[in-house]
Amino acid sequence: MPRAIRVGCFLFLVISGCASAQVIEVRGGNSSLYEAGGGSVTMYTPNYNFVIGAGTEAGHLEYGARLEREIGKTRYIAGDDQVDFHLPTDIFDSAHYLYTRGLSARTQLQGTDILAFGGVESNVYSTPLFDGGTMGEGLGFLAVHRKLDAHWQLYSNTVISSKQSEIVGLEWKPQIGEEFAFSGGVGSNKPYGAASLHMKRQWLDLKAAYIQAGHDFERIILANPVFAEPNKGNLSVTVTPTHYLSFNGGTQSYLVPLTNTKGQYTGQTAASSADQVGASLNLWKASLSGSLYESKYQGQIDHAGTVTVQRPITRRIQVMSSWMVSRPKNSQATGNFLTTVNENLTSRFSLNQSVNVSNGTTNILYGGSIQSNLISASASYETFYVPSLTKNPFENALILDVNIRLFGRARMHGQTYVGPTGKLLYTADAYGMASRDPADLPPMPQQRSIGNSVMHGQVVDSSNTPVEGAALMIDQKPIYTDSSGRFFLREHKPQEHKLTVLTDQFLAEGQWEVVHAPTSIHSTDNDDEPDIMIIVRHKAAPSGQADPNENMHNDASPQ
Repeated sequence: MPRAIRVGCFLFLVISGCASAQVIEVRGGNSSLYEAGGGSVTMYTPNYNFVIGAGTEAGHLEYGARLEREIGKTRYIAGDDQVDFHLPTDIFDSAHYLYTRGLSARTQLQGTDILAFGGVESNVYSTPLFDGGTMGEGLGFLAVHRKLDAHWQLYSNTVISSKQSEIVGLEWKPQIGEEFAFSGGVGSNKPYGAASLHMKRQWLDLKAAYIQAGHDFERIILANPVFAEPNKGNLSVTVTPTHYLSFNGGTQSYLVPLTNTKGQYTGQTAASSADQVGASLNLWKASLSGSLYESKYQGQIDHAGTVTVQRPITRRIQVMSSWMVSRPKNSQATGNFLTTVNENLTSRFSLNQSVNVSNGTTNILYGGSIQSNLISASASYETFYVPSLTKNPFENALILDVNIRLFGRARMHGQTYVGPTGKLLYTADAYGMASRDPADLPPMPQQRSIGNSVMHGQVVDSSNTPVEGAALMIDQKPIYTDSSGRFFLREHKPQEHKLTVLTDQFLAEGQWEVVHAPTSIHSTDNDDEPDIMIIVRHKAAPSGQADPNENMHNDASPQ
């Protein structure tokens, strides 16, 4: 189809959709993290939701669309979709998708979750800015999940294409805090097998998995991947004998995408691994932690170590110091010493100063943060451990986060990141929402998935009034509350997730602070469980007092 006709059809869909929509949501921007720039328009109507987006990815024009409608207990999706290819052994990386373009249906029949899809595979390029891609070969997919009894669950995933996949998984929970899982079958015409266990006690958190996949097996298709993929054996263990002492260790094996001198993905990956042991101690308001690492990448071996100590000096001032050393095999050793002093001048304004000594060179670095009704911004220098940089794996980077509230539900946002190869990346975007009638504003978009396990809660202020547009982070999934202050997520099996309240990302007017919120949230098979309650309040006018625990951060962390 000629490009002019495709562009004309694209514009027609946007204009016709906007004409009937009660609520329109617009988002756009640019990102080196995703190597993409573009935007999307989402339209909410009484009977369906429709999103259409376009942009450039690695210099190529991409576009896509998605129509959602629920009829009875079945949710239908036409267009671009991410079909969840979930196995019970995915305990280290639960995000595995087939990118598709076609028609899918999600429903539940006599206690069995069913997902069926027919259409084509796609190189759909999914970013926070837009979803786009091109069509590939024909594809059929069927996923079935059934809870057999209180201890056993069965998973089945079937892919019909030029390369067939049929993988069955079985999960066994003999008691609370113990999970064993097995998966096996054929993936992309290659043998596939995996086994995992997750054991959790009051003093122990143990995860272990081994995955053996055929060379051509792929569940996630990315044109320009920037994240390392887990591979073969992985282990993570944390032992906490007392509330003030903990030990941790683990091993990670993964494949790192290789790029050329222009930063473009070459289509090849390199095997890499990192082993780590560490300990942390918390006494008398002070925190002391240390870790030892061994990393291997493209035949090079590095041994490294870190020690970090931090403590509040007064209600307003906190100090953190870290020492890092790297001893690559057959290369010169390097060292890095960093001390940061953070001072909370008011409840909305803080400053930080860092002294960095690296290989005999001393640098003085400055940063800080400010929060107001119009803008919230932070700047800080952080040190990251990047195993693929074997000669000097400690990377110092300026991390920026700026959020500007324009008017109503319009905002602009920019943030920098450190990629898995140590490269500094960024994302900048703008967001806005408009409605024919403010009462028509829909609940904020929720992350949805097929499955029996749910987690839900409500955000209220100190007078018990629901807070709409409260921003939360569940593990790495952002979510916003609806007009009743509630949020809802569904997943395949009960799990524990880290919960963070992002007060600087609230869509509601004003500056917010947390009064009460749990640090974790559990999904459950019981829909009747009470809501997780989160209480927030508007920040008081600057009084010169500050929370001594704010902005304390351990900067040395594996990527």
